[in-house]
Amino acid sequence: MLPDPRTLKPVGPRVVIEVEGRPGVSKGGIALPEELNIEKVKPKAGRVIAVGTGKQTSKALLPMPVAVGDRVVFDAFLRENGTPLATVDGKEHCLLNAFDLIAIIDDDVDISVL
Repeated sequence: MLPDPRTLKPVGPRVVIEVEGRPGVSKGGIALPEELNIEKVKPKAGRVIAVGTGKQTSKALLPMPVAVGDRVVFDAFLRENGTPLATVDGKEHCLLNAFDLIAIIDDDVDISVL
């Protein structure tokens, strides 16, 4: 059994993301077959629920570009190849490298137009 992602403390430049939406399901709630699932290639949004300490270089520790609570956009491909974590209360979680995130966005931004 996978651990509850809300209790994880990422190491280095990693973040735990609570992914918005449900994979393989349209906005209307219709299950999409794998070959028709264009959601796998569109950018995804999620909420940062845990952050690591930053990236250590030979000269310094680079601070994290995001904080807990930030809403971020990331490439769906990263989620597929990132580290999947447990689903809690029907919400998918994943572990990603913070420096691979695309942007920090406001809560009112609709990413479905991307």
